[in-house]
This record gives sequence, C-alpha cells and structure tokens, in this order.
Amino acid sequence: MRKFNFIKFAQNEPLFLYLLVTICQGSIWKRLRRLPVEFSLPGIYIFILIIIYLINLKVERILE
Repeated sequence: MRKFNFIKFAQNEPLFLYLLVTICQGSIWKRLRRLPVEFSLPGIYIFILIIIYLINLKVERILE
C-alpha cells in the first residue's frame, strides 16, 4: 500500500484544504473553547502553525 501524502494532496486540492479548515474551525474550535485555557492555547497555536506551514508550501510552489 502506497503511503498517502497528505500535504501534497492538500496543495493540489485547494477546495479540500478549504473544507478541512472549515471543518477544523467548526468542530475543533468549539471543543477548544470549552476546554480550560491551559489546554486550548497549545491546540490553537498548533492549528495556526499547521495553516502557516501549508501556506508556506503553497507560496514556495508558486515561486518555483
């Protein structure tokens, strides 16, 4: 079985990436807001870092 390259798939499918972000904002965001601050802040930072990482990959591909 071939290893599924998630990031490449997300790069090639902007609509999929958009849907993923909306799902994350909808479900994970609500859960994070219910959690105590100590638990929710790292989760939010990780979420933001993942988005920044994906945006950087897109920009690098455009610049090539």
